Amino acid sequence: MSENKDHLADFSTGDVIKVHSGQLDGFRNIAMQNPGKKRYRLCLHDSPDNALQEMLICVTKGDYSRPHKHVGISESHHIVDGKERIILFDDDGNVTDSFVLDRKSGYISYRINSEVYHMSVPLTETVIKLEVKAGPFTPGSNIFPDWAPDGEDTGEAEKYVNAVMTGIEHLEN
Repeated sequence: MSENKDHLADFSTGDVIKVHSGQLDGFRNIAMQNPGKKRYRLCLHDSPDNALQEMLICVTKGDYSRPHKHVGISESHHIVDGKERIILFDDDGNVTDSFVLDRKSGYISYRINSEVYHMSVPLTETVIKLEVKAGPFTPGSNIFPDWAPDGEDTGEAEKYVNAVMTGIEHLEN
């Protein structure tokens, strides 16, 4: 691995894939040490071409996950460790729902069955979740809206997330 390159994903091989709780710290370390995007994904499948995509994903606080949706693909998320806010949007970028994934005191799982824009915001230093969706993965699998920044400008992305989170706080109060 090059020092200046992110280590964003690994694919698993073998007939039986097991993930031990002791491996979670390793996922956190990889995510935190990435020089760009502070995230890591262990794909339990062996290729982007698999019909079923199962991924343990570690994201870090402050890492921007641009709102997106999937056409014709359902997906589910299950919290393994940490706490994150899930935000759902309509096609114009208005928040339609928001909830917290937290194994200790919140929702532990959710599934999106239709074309809904969604994003996650880590509330703890790291979040580890299991994502499951139909494959194969193609670059066009994610549809990104024009109303949310692409993340290239980290300051712009941070301002956007802060504005969305502030708007949610006002809705909840």
